Amino acid sequence: MAAEDRRIVPRKPYTMPVRFVVLSEELALAGHFQGPTHAAPESKSGFSRALEPHQGETFDLSERGIGFKSQQPIGLGQSIELFFTLPTELTGRIPEDVRCTAKVVHVDNRLDPRGRTCVGATIERFERITPRRS
Repeated sequence: MAAEDRRIVPRKPYTMPVRFVVLSEELALAGHFQGPTHAAPESKSGFSRALEPHQGETFDLSERGIGFKSQQPIGLGQSIELFFTLPTELTGRIPEDVRCTAKVVHVDNRLDPRGRTCVGATIERFERITPRRS
């Protein structure tokens, strides 16, 4: 681990698809923890708009954090809700669909060759969304 690295738990390199929603401050502060299709506060026109899910790809993850790349601009300090499948290779169990809320703690604005930004986020809440099989 590098001297400037403040991670408590080392991340494991792993690439997999991730979907995420950028939460508004109002939703994040209210503790909303819904799927990506819940309605956002009404717009100026008076109509509610659904939060748009965005696509990304992880490059590492740990129990407390996740690193991913996306073409969606994300700001430092923003709250996001992530959806992905934890694979057997990482858990030793059957694959599990999960969602978590996280706070963006690092944004590398240098784009990768595919035009994506690297983002680091601290996981604040984690929930399995598929039932475990016995």
